[in-house]
Amino acid sequence: MLRFERSRVEATILAPVRDDTFETAEAYGARIEESCLRTEESKRVIDRVPWGEPNLLPRSDSPTRYRCENMATSTAREIERKFLIKELPPGLERFRSYSIAQGYLANEMGGRHVRLRKRGKTASLTFKLGRGTNREEREIKLSSQQFAALWPATAGRRLRKARYYVPWKGLTIEIDIYRGRNKGLVVAEVEFTSQAACRKFKAPVWFGAEVTGVKRYSNVRLARE
Repeated sequence: MLRFERSRVEATILAPVRDDTFETAEAYGARIEESCLRTEESKRVIDRVPWGEPNLLPRSDSPTRYRCENMATSTAREIERKFLIKELPPGLERFRSYSIAQGYLANEMGGRHVRLRKRGKTASLTFKLGRGTNREEREIKLSSQQFAALWPATAGRRLRKARYYVPWKGLTIEIDIYRGRNKGLVVAEVEFTSQAACRKFKAPVWFGAEVTGVKRYSNVRLARE
């Protein structure tokens, strides 16, 4: 089940749910375009979350469904590999970069988690499922007010880093330089459009060991340390 400190946010973003108002996550995925969050006067961002009911999400015809107010959503299959970095590539400061603050609203042992992130001025809420090179990802963009309403609920499960986007042989290498208690850690992630491209990838010489799927280097784990 999702691990969540309910008492921290109960009055702000959670409310009771009924056992008969859920469908499978797969069916919910078909309706992802209408799935999103709502902002009310109280700045509540999440109406109902089926905590304690793994694999279940609100039906679109249920009064406990997620509601949308002109918000962009996306669903994707994330194919990526992660590596440690032996040395930074020359001229790193020339490349596009952002400061990232992210925290976790929920996490379960099977690799399912709900992430809150602000990259530069862009905020988002992301549901991820799975580990390794191939994971499911569903993302909803948030307003700054919605991000601010949810951020306190991530206390104790946060991290900060600078991310650089480095073009390399038709791909983009994302280099994360961690800050705070994770200072000194530098990793690179590379996303691919197919499993074939993922398998054929040959890392540049400045890459270190591959840590794809290694729990020690997952952001969820780093956010708790």
